[in-house]
Amino acid sequence: MKDIAEKVGVSKATVSMVINKKDSNISEETKKKIYNAIEEMGYIPNNVSRGLNTKIWKYRNNCSRYIKSIFLRVIKGCRRFCK
Repeated sequence: MKDIAEKVGVSKATVSMVINKKDSNISEETKKKIYNAIEEMGYIPNNVSRGLNTKIWKYRNNCSRYIKSIFLRVIKGCRRFCK
């Protein structure tokens, strides 16, 4: 994506939005430039990387919930002990 962004003169985020079809705020001209660069350079999205990023966020969210649950139990235990 970095190479495409440099070739077209946009950010990697813009290229990512076009590739992921979240491009409602991007002009048609810019989209065409990005799609042309993708075709010229033979870019193929890396689904492994995309999946890994999704898994990392799911793991992070699950850990946050677990830690929060433990923390709340500790606080409740402390309150009971102090009474």
